[in-house]
Amino acid sequence: MTAVLANCALYTTCIASEFVKQLFDCNVAGNAQSISPPLTIDVPTMLACQHLARVLADAYSNPIQLDLDMIRYNEALHKCSTGMVATHEDSLLEKFPHGPERLLEKPSVILDLAGHIILWYLPDAISPWIQAEMEDATIGMGSLLMKSMTSGLDTQWRTFPGNFHASDQRQLTPGCINLAPCWFMQGREKF
Repeated sequence: MTAVLANCALYTTCIASEFVKQLFDCNVAGNAQSISPPLTIDVPTMLACQHLARVLADAYSNPIQLDLDMIRYNEALHKCSTGMVATHEDSLLEKFPHGPERLLEKPSVILDLAGHIILWYLPDAISPWIQAEMEDATIGMGSLLMKSMTSGLDTQWRTFPGNFHASDQRQLTPGCINLAPCWFMQGREKF
């Protein structure tokens, strides 16, 4: 495990992620041994970690292989593809036709032809009580979420209004939130 100082804001996240990894490894191996939770995490976090590890292991144990070569597909993409140029999207669809549609009903990993994981399908991976807390926090960000969607020629797929739908849950405002702290450090240069 990477050493993280105990006074660091991400210390608990680091400890919890290592706990999830240990639980996941045991679940995938079919090992019923008990992994003791770290003493530094609270009971709700421990329960959430155990739940997440179970969902991840279930997904990993349910692989679905597609007839798709992701390396060839990646090479066919333009370096600055936005997903908004119809002619390019049509040529990609012609080179890489869709296989049969599948309804995913349980946690799964989607593999390409070479066995690379290209997608994790993890329904209910986040514990219900954490989802409720996230929903409550999101309601308070309604005005920021409304401002996050863009329109015009420079619109990226992440902020394209057509990708957002109104929620039937309370007063949630559709919008875009970036929760990945490292995202801004990656992929910022144009090729």
